[in-house]
Amino acid sequence: MKLRLLFFVIIISIMVFALLSGCKRDDLGSQPNDLTTAEKTIDTPVPPTGEIVQKESAKSMPSIVPKPAPKGDKIPESGPLAKVNGKVIKVEDIKDEVEAMKKVLKGIPPQEAEKIKKQILESTIHFTIMQEETEKLGIKITAQEIASKMGEIMRDQNYKKFAAQMGQSEDYLKKMVSKTLLMEKLFSRVFNTNFQVTDKHINDYYQKNKEEFKRQPKVKASHILLKVAPEDDEKTKQGKLTKLKSVLEKIKKGGDFVAMAKKHSQCPSSASGGDLGEFTKDMMVKEFSEIVFNMKKGQVSEVFKTQFGYHIAKVTGIITAGYSTLDEVKQFIKNKILSQRVKPEKIKEYMDKLLKSAQIEYLF
Repeated sequence: MKLRLLFFVIIISIMVFALLSGCKRDDLGSQPNDLTTAEKTIDTPVPPTGEIVQKESAKSMPSIVPKPAPKGDKIPESGPLAKVNGKVIKVEDIKDEVEAMKKVLKGIPPQEAEKIKKQILESTIHFTIMQEETEKLGIKITAQEIASKMGEIMRDQNYKKFAAQMGQSEDYLKKMVSKTLLMEKLFSRVFNTNFQVTDKHINDYYQKNKEEFKRQPKVKASHILLKVAPEDDEKTKQGKLTKLKSVLEKIKKGGDFVAMAKKHSQCPSSASGGDLGEFTKDMMVKEFSEIVFNMKKGQVSEVFKTQFGYHIAKVTGIITAGYSTLDEVKQFIKNKILSQRVKPEKIKEYMDKLLKSAQIEYLF
């Protein structure tokens, strides 16, 4: 199902809300020979992580980058980050969003994590500017509106799965809902999109576009990886192969796969016991998919090789093909119908205008 996160780089509130609504996560980009993908293109609440390259490339909206750019290469651990029209944005102001995205994109390389932090800061700057616009226009969100939206989201099955896996607090969700409602009202006022999506709209869209919600067969798996570098000679390669075969023998004799992955795997997913999450066959390199998609739940593979090195894989779950139910995708359909009322390009033009008139100063 080709579900897209529509406003990832525009405002963090809409970005996170889309995640909570069960939308599909887009890639933030991967590097050659780096098996960990920072960007995931799947339709499950938590994306797979680890050193298996997805083959589908991302299509993302052009980012809106405030000027001037920050002087520092890294976001500091504490202190002020930027000043927007006199208002200071501190590390604490982006902490919740950073932690949320770390959980979604667990195991990503440090350089990719830093890019995400900077995008979150930029999104926070954008939101701060738009929040000022809502104040100028007298736009407010009531406690009743937040409670109503909270009830709607809590009935969404995709969110329940996501929240359970991510450990999202109710306070955090309320914060994201408040931001999203505020932006919805602002866009409605600015773009004159006072349009109510009814159950009939949602049901009609679902029936007419059911193939969009078709689920491919998926596997949930973990792995242990010993990397093989291009410069490794045959003796080094053989040594790594022998070592991994020794690890496999320990697992066959009752050794815990998770513990072995944490101890021996050279994949960032080792931190979570080698867990790669759920994935479709075409999301992984061919050699890996051909092995795991022919295994049974609970089965551990023999040692096998891909372009990245030597692996041992364990299948921990199998998800059969089918269609997402209307309840599962209801919130996504609503968001998509609303998003079609305002093209991303129009939002970018609006943001560019606001950014040009804003006083933005980076403090690191």
